[in-house]
Amino acid sequence: MSGNDKVKLLVIGKSKKPRCFKGIDMDTLPVSYRANKNAWMTSLLFEEWITRWDSALGKQSRKILLLVDNCTAHPALDTLKNIRLEFLPPNTTSLIQPMDQGIIKNIKGHYRKELVQMTITAIEDNLLSTSCTATEVSAKITVLDAIRVVAKSWRQVKTQTIANCFRKGGFWVTASEEGTEKNLASQESNEEQALPKVVMATATS
Repeated sequence: MSGNDKVKLLVIGKSKKPRCFKGIDMDTLPVSYRANKNAWMTSLLFEEWITRWDSALGKQSRKILLLVDNCTAHPALDTLKNIRLEFLPPNTTSLIQPMDQGIIKNIKGHYRKELVQMTITAIEDNLLSTSCTATEVSAKITVLDAIRVVAKSWRQVKTQTIANCFRKGGFWVTASEEGTEKNLASQESNEEQALPKVVMATATS
C-alpha cells in the first residue's frame, strides 16, 4: 500500500505477434503481453499471469495479499503459495478498489500527455503534416508504440498517488509503512523542485 513496489503491466491485444513486433524479443518488452481475439482478460490469462508472479515472489521469499474485484475472469485459485487473493465485496469496485480511486485516471493522464508530445515531436521533425487530423495521427501509432507509452506512463505514477488511492478506498498502512511513504514523498518533492521549469509562450501577430 506504500506504492513503492510496482510490477509490469499486463497488456492484452488481439494479435499474438503484431507486425510491429517483428525483430522484437518479447521478453524485452516493458510490459507482459498476451493476446486473444477480443483483447479481454480471461480466467486462463489471469491464472497464467498470477501463477508467474507467484513463482517470482517465491524466489524472493516474499508473500503478498492481492485485492481483486469479482470479475468472472478472476477465479479463486488454491494453487498459489505466495499470493493470497482477497476478493472485494460485490458492487464495491468503484467505491473502494484503489485502482478506481485515481490510479487508472492518473495513468491515462500521463498516457495522453505522452501521445500529445509524440504528435508534436513528429510534426517538428516533419514526419507529419501540420494539417494532420487526430484520427490520422492515431492511425500511425502501433501497438508497440502504445505499449512503450503506457509502460512509461505507469512508471510516472508516483508512489504517493498510489498510497493516497489506497487510503481513499479505506485501506490504511502501519506506522512503519507510513514513515516510508513520507520519506518517498519527500524525495519525490525534492526531485520535482530540481526539474528545470519550462515556460510556454505564444506569439501574436
